[in-house]
Amino acid sequence: MIHFAYWKPSLLLFAVATVGAAVWTRAMAIDQSAIAETIKAVVAQVVAGINAHDPIKTTAYDAPDIIS
Repeated sequence: MIHFAYWKPSLLLFAVATVGAAVWTRAMAIDQSAIAETIKAVVAQVVAGINAHDPIKTTAYDAPDIIS
């Protein structure tokens, strides 16, 4: 019975960490696809601005202190 007391907390910690990692991994996959879609949309807008020779659309996502 003494040996049971030593590994029970470790087993509980392992179970919680495993469940937490599975939930976190699923959340990361969703966030990565949303980020990829956002980046594709922004790049498409910048390219459209360049093709239309529109400086406002082309520089809409530049940093405020950029030097060109």
